[in-house]
Amino acid sequence: MKFAALVKQTYEETHDHLEQVALDDMLFGPPGMSHRPYDRVNANNAAYAILYFAQFEALVNELVERAIQGGKTSGDAAIRRVWGVMDDRNRQTVTNMPFLDRVALLLDKGDALYGKVKELYQRRNAIAHGSRLLEEIDVTELAVTLDGIAARLQGAP
Repeated sequence: MKFAALVKQTYEETHDHLEQVALDDMLFGPPGMSHRPYDRVNANNAAYAILYFAQFEALVNELVERAIQGGKTSGDAAIRRVWGVMDDRNRQTVTNMPFLDRVALLLDKGDALYGKVKELYQRRNAIAHGSRLLEEIDVTELAVTLDGIAARLQGAP
C-alpha cells in the first residue's frame, strides 16, 4: 500500500492534536458548546479510516490487474480464455467492477478473510455515506487489520 505509512504518520499527528483540543474544550470551553468536544476527533478518525481503506482498495485494484494479466498468459488454454473474457469486459478500468467482486477474484468467498474484508467494506461505506461519521473508530486497529489482509493478498505468510 503505497502511501500507508504516510497516512498512518499523519493520522497519529492530527489525532494527538485533536485529542488535546477536545480535552481543552472539555476543561476550559464555554458552557453549552455547539458540538461535543470529541466530535472533531471522531470526524478526523472517520476521514483517516476512509483514506486508509482507499490505500487498501488501490492495492486490490493492482492485484486484480496482475491476476487478469497472469491469467491471460496462462499455459492452460481454458484459463487463458476465462481471463481473456474478464479482461475484455473490464479492460477500461478494473474499478468498474464492484469492489467485493474484485476481492472475490483474490479470495474465496467462503474464506474468513473475505468475510472480514466484506465487514470492513460495509463499515467503510457507512462512514463514507455519513451514517457513522461521529462514531468512535479505532484507525490504528483498522490499519493493522488491513495491513495483515494486504500482506496475505500479496502472498506473505
